[in-house]
Amino acid sequence: MGSIFKSVVTLIITADIFAKGLISLGFIDGLLNLSQNLGFGIIGIGVVMTIMIFIASVMMGSGNASFLLLDH
Repeated sequence: MGSIFKSVVTLIITADIFAKGLISLGFIDGLLNLSQNLGFGIIGIGVVMTIMIFIASVMMGSGNASFLLLDH
């Protein structure tokens, strides 16, 4: 049980560091600016945000990490 807990905590900390790295590189701000400047309506922005969350989930291995990344 302890080794599983250690692995989970390690993955959470690693995902947080990776997310902060993406923020410091301006990756997330760039994606948000791109989606704002495309001139889509509500449906278009919804599609862009869905794709952004999917890409962030694939890169970080978790859907929760991408929501937390966009929240900060």
